[in-house]
Amino acid sequence: MPVIEGRHNGRQILTRVFVAPPATAAGLVFEAGTALIDTGATTSLVGQNIARKLELPPRGKRQMLTARGAEMVMQFRFMLGFPVGDQGQPYLLDADFTGSELIVQTGFDVIVGMDVLSRCAFSMSGGGHWSLSF
Repeated sequence: MPVIEGRHNGRQILTRVFVAPPATAAGLVFEAGTALIDTGATTSLVGQNIARKLELPPRGKRQMLTARGAEMVMQFRFMLGFPVGDQGQPYLLDADFTGSELIVQTGFDVIVGMDVLSRCAFSMSGGGHWSLSF
């Protein structure tokens, strides 16, 4: 079972992530980025730059509540992977996700929400350690 782990600073958990077009797309092309692990997010979010580079297929718009209030955001289908092993090879989750566009400048490219976290075992400790097991 693949495991990724790291250290958190007590305020946020950041990790490397790979975004790819959905499995039905011809060939798999990845775009690497920094992700925030967010147990308070129902769905995952992908930044505009990654969505544009990968030409992620749009799935319409939906209303999302943000810190700035309700906003209409684009939805995309995508695959998500995490670096595993000494070489940091992408481990792709066996699912396509429909997530929303990350429209706020945050310092990270992806928010990993409960749609992804519910497919793995997530743990963190007060000592600064976290892990995801798939």
